[in-house]
Amino acid sequence: MKKVSVIVLIFQVGPYVRQCLESILSQTYENIEVLCVVGNTDDVSMQITKEFADKDSRIVFLPHDPCGIAESRNMGMKAATGDYISFVDGDDYIDNDMIETMVNALESHEADISIIGKYYYYKNISEGFSRDGDIELGQKEAMEEILSGDNFFLHLWDKLYKRELFNDIEFREGAICEDRQVCQDLLLKSKKTVFVPKSKYYFRQSLDSSSKIYRNADASLNESNKICKKILDRFNDLEYDVKLYLVKEYMSRVQTDFLYNKFSKDNDKEYIEYIKKHMFEAMKSKHVYKGIIVKMFWIVLFPVSFGKMTVKRREEFLKTHEHFSSGTDWDKIFTEQGINS
Repeated sequence: MKKVSVIVLIFQVGPYVRQCLESILSQTYENIEVLCVVGNTDDVSMQITKEFADKDSRIVFLPHDPCGIAESRNMGMKAATGDYISFVDGDDYIDNDMIETMVNALESHEADISIIGKYYYYKNISEGFSRDGDIELGQKEAMEEILSGDNFFLHLWDKLYKRELFNDIEFREGAICEDRQVCQDLLLKSKKTVFVPKSKYYFRQSLDSSSKIYRNADASLNESNKICKKILDRFNDLEYDVKLYLVKEYMSRVQTDFLYNKFSKDNDKEYIEYIKKHMFEAMKSKHVYKGIIVKMFWIVLFPVSFGKMTVKRREEFLKTHEHFSSGTDWDKIFTEQGINS
């Protein structure tokens, strides 16, 4: 039985960390080590994590001065001794058979990475899926999945990796959205990836860091362009899928401005011009659908009307989806520490 190293980042997640650690330690796959990288100024999380570490020898307690997410992940990687690597965020939790399911899929398909489905986890509802039939993917097919967004994206925490994939790869300290490029590099090193279409990871939806979303919006868009350039350098026949993905990203950028009351014709002109320039190429993708075509024309021809629709739909969504809140002002914390999250 191979050992799995589970790297858990824990900082300012006191209300949720107990549920997170209990879910990991109750896994049906027992040969695990749990590397808890804990910010030592977070007294509540420190106390809870130490309590678990005193009771279960599988926990490796790694307190440290508060730092960026990338540095914390690198710290966990250096301490890991497992054959396989996985990640769980300290405010999320997992089904008790998630690791066993991922290990079985990886080994039975002789893959380098296995991927599981996720739940969007709200206070009043969890939204996920469960379908039969594992899906084997080569490098090109994995990139096509990333572009379509139908099954999974470039998150670290819904995947199990062979340890050797991380040779010569580490997280870029001080970077925003650093997990995307690292995850893409890992998928491009994987000779075979397998996706298990069953939700088993609970991705907690919180409104605590909403201001950070706007602050990082342009950086996120820049990362999307880098990701797509790397895809086209390897697989130029995915050109139309890349165009569709980027058009949707630029549309999302405009929607962000509307949601945070920052939209102006001057500020958003470049985003709308990009959509206008590339929308017809995007429509050649086999992943295009009627709804996105309508939105492309709508945002180009009537952006203010499109923005009002965006705000209205968000308000309706929030009425039926109750978000969590830890009471933490993440934007303030990271600004004070000079950390890009």
